[in-house]
Amino acid sequence: MERLSDVFRYYGITAWVLFMTMFFSVFTQAKGPDFDNMTQHKLDLSGTVINYELPGRLDKRFPLRGGQTRVNIFDVGRYDGLFYDSLLLERNWTYRGFFWQGSGSYYCMSSLRILLTRLPEPSAEGAILQVVEAAETKAVDDTYRELNLEFAKTFNYQLGFSKEDLNGLPVLVATEIDARTNGKVVKTSYHIPIGDSHYLSFQFDAAMVSDASREKWLGEAKRDMRRIMESVVVSD
Repeated sequence: MERLSDVFRYYGITAWVLFMTMFFSVFTQAKGPDFDNMTQHKLDLSGTVINYELPGRLDKRFPLRGGQTRVNIFDVGRYDGLFYDSLLLERNWTYRGFFWQGSGSYYCMSSLRILLTRLPEPSAEGAILQVVEAAETKAVDDTYRELNLEFAKTFNYQLGFSKEDLNGLPVLVATEIDARTNGKVVKTSYHIPIGDSHYLSFQFDAAMVSDASREKWLGEAKRDMRRIMESVVVSD
């Protein structure tokens, strides 16, 4: 009888350990964008149509901004210098756990802004990505130069570029890290050429709220950015 009791005790402890393992693996996972609840979007840029999907579970603390579906990209009066004067779309998500997991249960915040830019001059055939890279480099340099003058400090940053194929479309991917945030904020922009004089930017910001498992949650955010971009289809 004692041996039988030991057997039941052993299997009881084993079952409890398995239950607790399953509980913490399921219920302590951070909740981020919901890719089982996607919303379809369509943007017509003077005949160039961009279809894409965005996940649900938006951060309700931020209002929904933009959402234009049709834009005349040749209406010069709508540009403030290089940039179209209206933000085409902005959405925000968070990665959250439970309150005992630190930083008010927030791990990471992620945002997407879709912007349209007009180049000062049309690019030569086949050179659009090089022109976009030069334009983006200048824009970032100018931003930090203004910050340095305003605050009389030296703010450093890292800016890197890569060329990728996105559903058969060549895109320029820019990654910017602001040294002021000690690597807690990473901006990743996917620049899509629209003709020879414009480009559309899907600009993602991932900001770490908690230092806990920083690399893990920043990696989650980057993975989700990529999943969104994989839904982008451009047609003329």
